[in-house]
Order: sequence, then C-alpha cells, then structure tokens
Amino acid sequence: MSIQGLRDHNDEELMSLYLTGDQAAFSKLFARYERPVHSYLRHKLGKRELAEEVFQDCFMKLHRSRYLYDSKYPFKAFLFTIVRTVLIDHYRKAGRQQNISTEPLESTESALAEWPEEAMLYLAPREQTAIAGRYLDDKTFQELAIQLETSETNVRKIISRSLAKLKKILTGQQT
Repeated sequence: MSIQGLRDHNDEELMSLYLTGDQAAFSKLFARYERPVHSYLRHKLGKRELAEEVFQDCFMKLHRSRYLYDSKYPFKAFLFTIVRTVLIDHYRKAGRQQNISTEPLESTESALAEWPEEAMLYLAPREQTAIAGRYLDDKTFQELAIQLETSETNVRKIISRSLAKLKKILTGQQT
C-alpha cells in the first residue's frame, strides 16, 4: 500500500499494518512522529548532533520492539516510552545520572525511569494518556485536565493510581 493510501489510518492502525510487514505504514508513522521525537530529544539533550544520534536509536528500538505493541493502546504512548527509555540508556552509557524530567520526580515516580517500555501496556488508555502527557510531554495537570475532560484533582489521582498499579505489577506484587 502506498503512503498516500494510508492517509486516513490512525496511528494504531498503521502500527498494526506495520506488524504485518507493510513498510509504507512504518514510513507514515515515521513521517508523523519524526518532528515531535526530534524536538523532544533536542529539548532534553540540548545538542542537535546528540539528538540525531539518539533519534536513530529510538526508531531502531521501535523496530525491534514492534511485536510488543498492542493496538488497543495508544501508539504515541508506546513510542514515547521507547524514546524515554533510549534517552535514559544514553545517559547511563555516558555515565551521567541526570533527571530526564524538567521537574524533580518523587521516589515512586522516579521508578518510571527503570521500567521497560512495555510497562505502559498494563495501563488503560486514559491512564496511559495521563502518564505519557505528564512525563513524556511535560504537560501540566491543568493541560491534562482539559485533555482528559476532568478536574486537575482527578488527573493527579489517575497519575498516582497508575504509578501505584505499575509498581505493583512490575515488582511482582500483583498478577
């Protein structure tokens, strides 16, 4: 299928097509997310050359991790979890212990940096949106409240409960 024929497909459909071997679907996803991923990495890394190097690693890891994707969850959350993981790996390789977020993370939240990208798949779509929005897109609680059509207090609860849920699942306390 041509890239133009994929215009009407959403991200999740494109990823499902890519899983069946449709390279045009991957090209379309790449085109949609090249700029946002690159901008995010430049913001976090500060240097264009370094961002380009890490950028390449992100899409290679997406390719290697593609079979972990479940189309009932948002593709964007899956992709940016991979991006964040690759960024953390970059800092580890460089021997730096840096906080990826623009604000300090509390101890429970800092565990996000240690979790594999497939951890987001344990969350409901609303929870994924809240976590990805807060920690990958650096959105405020107010912005997330508008996006999720709820109160800021409820967004804080969603994030808190989602973090607790992930922690229980990934530490083996829940099956």
